[in-house]
Amino acid sequence: MIDNPYQAPSAEILEEALAPFIPATRGRRLVAFLLDTLVVTLVWMLASELVALATGYRTPEPASSGDLARDLLGALATPVSAVDYMVGFVVWLLLQGALLHRRQQTLGKLVMGIRIVHAHGGRAGFLRIVLLRELPLWLVMLLPYGVLLAMLDPLAIFGRERRCLHDRVAGTRVAMAR
Repeated sequence: MIDNPYQAPSAEILEEALAPFIPATRGRRLVAFLLDTLVVTLVWMLASELVALATGYRTPEPASSGDLARDLLGALATPVSAVDYMVGFVVWLLLQGALLHRRQQTLGKLVMGIRIVHAHGGRAGFLRIVLLRELPLWLVMLLPYGVLLAMLDPLAIFGRERRCLHDRVAGTRVAMAR
C-alpha cells in the first residue's frame, strides 16, 4: 500500500448512541447524590470560611423567633445569599468539572459506576450538563422557597422513568457506566 501524504487521516468512529442504554438504579443514584452533596458541602463550607476570612463578608444569620415552625418557614422563604451560592457553584465546578467534561460523571457517580447521558442514550455534552442540568438548580435556590424545590428534585428518581426534574429540563438521563 502506498502512503499518500495528502490523504486525510482516518479513524475508527465509535457510535456511543448505539450502545445499549441501561438506566442507573435508584439506589446507585441516591448514594451518588448523597456522596456528591457531602463532598461539595464540606469543601463549600471551607471555601466560604476562607472567603469570610479574606474579605470579612459573612452570610447574615436569620434571627430566631423561638418558634421552630415559624423559623423553618421563614428560612425556606428567605432567598439564600447570592455570594454564598456563587462560592458554592465555583466549588462544585472545580470539584466536578473535569470529570463531567471527560467522563460525564461526578465524584459520586464515578464511585457508583453511573454517568450522565443524553436522553437518547448518547454522550451528554459538558455545556448541556452544566448550563441546562446543574446551573438552573443553583439559580432556583436564590428564589424564595427555591431550596424546597431543590430538596424535592432528587426524589423524582423514585418515579417510573428514574429521572430528576433537572434531567427532564436538560434532556438527560443517568445510565450505568460501561
